[in-house]
Amino acid sequence: MRIYRSEWERRFGKSESPIEAMFLDAFCKLAVDHGYDVAKASKATAWVIRIEPQKWFEQYRVDFLISYPFFGKDLLIVVECDGHQWHEKTKAQAKKDKSRDRALQSIGAKVFRFTGSEINGNPGTCAGEVLDVIETFQTDSVLDAFETAERTAVA
Repeated sequence: MRIYRSEWERRFGKSESPIEAMFLDAFCKLAVDHGYDVAKASKATAWVIRIEPQKWFEQYRVDFLISYPFFGKDLLIVVECDGHQWHEKTKAQAKKDKSRDRALQSIGAKVFRFTGSEINGNPGTCAGEVLDVIETFQTDSVLDAFETAERTAVA
């Protein structure tokens, strides 16, 4: 039984596995280093990334549901941290995971599925991939808002 609990686990709840704890720590530290606040639940405000471990999303329990509201839009990200013992060990499990990913994507979530080896090897790289999507979403939202304002001003 793992006793270690990081600052982030104390704030958001204990992770179910060491690789989940590693991802949570890496993601939260990176987000804060990039100027974001990280919260378990928040009002829809910019610069606050909501991260909810072991969250029910539709009919699926996901390792992490990350949401980011910005300019009236919400970005939803599902992160799955897959230890080899549970995922892609059999063809049936791989098929189930892929089907689940497609279902989550069809309801608007971006899905990241990291292997235990990836997270153990470099949790910061995994966290960076997710944060890159948030920052791209933010940039695209600002550009869309400017384009809309320009079209309105011209009309």
